[in-house]
Amino acid sequence: MTSYADAATGLHRPGALLALVGVAVVALADGVLFFVGGGDLALDVAALLVVAVDEVQRTLQVRGGVAVFFGVVLLFWGLLALRGTVWARVRLTLAALSVVVLAWLPPINAYAKARKGH
Repeated sequence: MTSYADAATGLHRPGALLALVGVAVVALADGVLFFVGGGDLALDVAALLVVAVDEVQRTLQVRGGVAVFFGVVLLFWGLLALRGTVWARVRLTLAALSVVVLAWLPPINAYAKARKGH
């Protein structure tokens, strides 16, 4: 099978047809390898899944720890603000203002506009 012109018809075989045959041969070889070594592959996939689940769990634990930390800080500031201390109210105000300012930074605006386009 070549991409040269067929002598009888003068037509060229498309390169995509040759690629399709190549992919079929690779898929056939892949299927044979699955039959021969399927047990080992299943063990490898199970090990990869365990590693992936562990990584996701660690990531979620870190995010949870950060959320708890900031929750405790905000609760502490909120309780102090309830007592009427001026410095606690000033800190809460500064924290709120920093969130508002950060929310309107140019990169965040560009991201928001890009998300609206999709």
